[in-house]
Amino acid sequence: INGLDDDVKTAKEELKEAKNNLKAFKKYVKGNVIRAEYSGTITSLELTKNDTIDEGDEIASYMDADSISMSVDVSEEDVMQIKTGDSVYVELSAYPDEKYNATVSSISQESSGTSTVSYPVVVSIDGDTSKIYSGMSGKATFIQSEVKDVLYVSNKAIITDGDDSYVLIKQKDGSSKKTKVTTGFTDGHNVEITEGVEEGDTLYIESLSE
Repeated sequence: INGLDDDVKTAKEELKEAKNNLKAFKKYVKGNVIRAEYSGTITSLELTKNDTIDEGDEIASYMDADSISMSVDVSEEDVMQIKTGDSVYVELSAYPDEKYNATVSSISQESSGTSTVSYPVVVSIDGDTSKIYSGMSGKATFIQSEVKDVLYVSNKAIITDGDDSYVLIKQKDGSSKKTKVTTGFTDGHNVEITEGVEEGDTLYIESLSE
């Protein structure tokens, strides 16, 4: 008799848990229809007609096209310069001519790898991701600085003389005029020009001949 109270208490807790499980089940299963938690695209079906379903069996896998992410291993030297919310450009090997905008969503503090220390950084891809499939590979470019609507030239066109920068502007007779310019932001390949040239000017690039 002394143990009956404990048995009743345990039975009530099990009944409560069973009711919660049934409520959750009915939320996603109605008749012969199984509802997903959110909209997406089915990527694989694990079961077929007449299969027996056991507890824990995976029925199908599906992907949320509005929530595509990519994990990138970033070296310990670079990860300190990245923060959540930073802009990223993603280029996938399957679509070499397309560039996707993305945002840093999380940065792991647990390193990956043994010989080279790096940290997984997850970026969420924006825009139309309907052509992206699970397992695709690519590369991510983290944007540290960015300028828009600027006049720029190839850094090969810049001539440095001490602290000053010059370019060779093509004249009407085909000759060149060495002109001092003021440079701004550079991405390592192109250089912003804030003074000295105008849009449409043709510049010469000096080359060494043997």
